[in-house]
Amino acid sequence: MPREVRIEHHYPQAQAFLVAHGQQGVIVLHALLQDADERGGVIVASGSSRTLAARTELVSKDTVHRQLMSLQRAGILQRVPSDDSRSPSYVVHLDDLGITVAFPHHS
Repeated sequence: MPREVRIEHHYPQAQAFLVAHGQQGVIVLHALLQDADERGGVIVASGSSRTLAARTELVSKDTVHRQLMSLQRAGILQRVPSDDSRSPSYVVHLDDLGITVAFPHHS
């Protein structure tokens, strides 16, 4: 069973993210955040386009790939080296987006 993750959008600030990235951007960001971890105050998430598309069941792997590239260009995702070449890792920058994530049962 997946662990609980709380993702909140705070309006009107989060409106800019939605306008810039649309519903598909929200879907991909949420899919990444579902398995993210907080490490020293930094949110780190990983997932391939194929894995994230399967997790969402709403968008194709090509759409996920385009959204990941868009989120990287916007500075929201920063790709970091990963031991698993099939599952890229990203530092997720949510500052000033009006989007927060909490891991209630994070140990």
